[in-house]
Amino acid sequence: MNAGPGNWNDPDMLEVGVGALTFQEEMTQFSLWAFAKAPLIIGADIRSADQHSLDILKNDELIAIN
Repeated sequence: MNAGPGNWNDPDMLEVGVGALTFQEEMTQFSLWAFAKAPLIIGADIRSADQHSLDILKNDELIAIN
């Protein structure tokens, strides 16, 4: 992984909050995206995401790693 200025890993959009993943899968996906320094592009409509998903998307510690 060669993330850095002008160069980042881009696996795709996050599925957190879409409803296709379990809570554990959402946590895992968000963590992997953050550790890979990939863009944290939310693929869900946050207006309809449940609180658990919103908590994952607002995790300051993982966002700071990203």
